[in-house]
Amino acid sequence: MSNLNNTAPTNIIWVDLETTGRNSELDGIVEIGAIFERDGKIVDQFQCYVRPMPNDRLQQAAMNVHKLSLEFLNTNGL
Repeated sequence: MSNLNNTAPTNIIWVDLETTGRNSELDGIVEIGAIFERDGKIVDQFQCYVRPMPNDRLQQAAMNVHKLSLEFLNTNGL
């Protein structure tokens, strides 16, 4: 019989990506965000911008959603 009071902590990492479009073969990642959760409480966060690769397609519809410009990404991205 298990004892529910001795359960291991619940650790979850939530990851969110912003991209230049919806096709993983043609479009690139421009932002990565993550939230680290332990037992339902946020314990840490991560966020960074990524410069598009030279061959990444830049779809205007995707850029309108996340509102990150190519100029901003080239200046602030990894």
